[in-house]
Amino acid sequence: MSNKMWIGVDLDGTLAESVYGGIAARQIGNPIASMLTRVKQWIDDDKYEVRIFTARAADSAQIPIIQRWLDDNGIGGLKITHAKDGNLALIFDNIAIRIDENTGKICEDCIKYLNQQKFKYTATPRIQAMAYVSGMTGNNYSADGFMQTDC
Repeated sequence: MSNKMWIGVDLDGTLAESVYGGIAARQIGNPIASMLTRVKQWIDDDKYEVRIFTARAADSAQIPIIQRWLDDNGIGGLKITHAKDGNLALIFDNIAIRIDENTGKICEDCIKYLNQQKFKYTATPRIQAMAYVSGMTGNNYSADGFMQTDC
C-alpha cells in the first residue's frame, strides 16, 4: 500500500455533471471540463495520488461503470473508493460543507454559500437538505452553525 498522500475527487456533480432520476445508477454525466483538466494536471504533476471518491463505490456493480467513464475521459486507472484513510489530503466535492478544524464551526465562505443557496431551489434533495439546516426564510447561519434571525 502506498504512503503517498492523495486527493479525493467526487464524481457526480464535481467531475461529471449530475444525472437525476432512475438512469442515475446506470449512467454518469458528461465530464466537467475545468475539473477534468485540473485532475489531469494533478496526475501529470505526480505530487499526490488522485482517487475518485464517490458513494457509488459502495456498490460493486458501479465500479466497472466508473472505470469505463474514467477510461473514456482519459483518466483511466485511478483508484475508486468511498472510504477515507490517513493519507487523504483533500476532498473535492460539490456537496461538502467545510468545518474549521477542531472548532466545529462552519467556515465563513461556506456560511455565505449556504445563506445564498438556500432560497434558489427547492426541487433537489440536496437543496432541500440545505433548506433544512438553514431553517426558515429570514434565518441565516452563523460561524457556530446556529441560525441568526435577520433584523
